[in-house]
Amino acid sequence: MGILGLFLIVPVVVLAIGQTTDPIVIENALRGGEFQKTMIVLNNDGEKVEVKFSASGQIAGWTKFYLPGDLKNSIQEFSLEKDAQANIVVVFSVPSDAANGDYSGFVGAGKKIGPAQENKNESSVSVEQRIDRAVKIKVTDQETVNLLVSVIPETYDVKSGENLSVRFIYDNQSNVALKPQIQFRIKKDDKVVYNAIFPYPDGEDSVRPLAQHEIPAVKIPTTELADGRYIAEMEFLHNGQSIATQDFKFTIGGGSVLGAQEFNLTNYWVSVPLALVIAAIVLGIFFLVKKNWQNKRSGDIL
Repeated sequence: MGILGLFLIVPVVVLAIGQTTDPIVIENALRGGEFQKTMIVLNNDGEKVEVKFSASGQIAGWTKFYLPGDLKNSIQEFSLEKDAQANIVVVFSVPSDAANGDYSGFVGAGKKIGPAQENKNESSVSVEQRIDRAVKIKVTDQETVNLLVSVIPETYDVKSGENLSVRFIYDNQSNVALKPQIQFRIKKDDKVVYNAIFPYPDGEDSVRPLAQHEIPAVKIPTTELADGRYIAEMEFLHNGQSIATQDFKFTIGGGSVLGAQEFNLTNYWVSVPLALVIAAIVLGIFFLVKKNWQNKRSGDIL
C-alpha cells in the first residue's frame, strides 16, 4: 500500500481544545518561590465547552491554575465560548525543602464531556482530547534579581500646575518576588529640583518571578516647578540596592518656542548645513533649466 495507503488508514483528529505547546522552561527556580506562566487555551469546537486543567509528573503538586483577574482563587475548570481563546495563569510553587536539580512534568487542558458521575466514595469526570504542555523546572538555592520596567507618562507636555502622572509596569525576570521602591528625581539644567522615594503600594501583591504587574500611577505635583524643560530620572530599589533605572524628558507649561526642540547651538549647526544643501539643489535645478532653455533658443535661431 505504501505511504499513500498509510495516510488513508490513519484518521485525522480535529481537536476541540487546543493550547500553545512550546515547553515551559524555568531556570534558576529558587526553592520556596512561586513562578508564574501563561497558558493560551483555544476552543476550536462549534459550541461552548467546559475545559478541565491538570498537571502531572514531578511538578503536579506544585501547580495551580488561575484566571488573570483573580490570583487568589485557583480553578480546575473553566467555561470557554465557541471559537474563543483565554489566557490562564499557571503558578508553580516550589517547595522550600525541594532539593537542587531538574524537575519535569506536564500541564494539560482538555474538554470535559458530560457531568461528573458520582460513585459511592469518589467522583470522576471523563476528559477527551487533552493537550499537554511539557514543563521543566531547575531548582536552585542561588538568588538572582533582574527587573525590567516600562515607564509610561500620561503626557510629555504637562500643563502648569497639573500633576505629572506616570504608569509603571514591572516585568520580574528574577527568581524572587519583588516590591520595588521608586527613587524619583526631576532635574532642570542638571540641577535636582524634586527628589522623593515612593514605597511599593500597600495592598498590592508583590511581583512574582516571571510575572508582569502594573502598580497604580504615581502622581508628582508640579505647582512648585516653573515652566520649562525637565528630565525625570527613576531608580528602582530592592532591599536598598538599585536594580533598574529609567528616564524621560518632559515639559511644563507648553514647551519651547520651537515646539518639540528648543533652539540652541546644536540645532543651529544641524539646521544651517541642511539649509545650504536645499539651496544648492534649488540653484542646480535653476541653472539646468536655464541651460536647456538657452540651448533650445540657440537651435531655433539656427
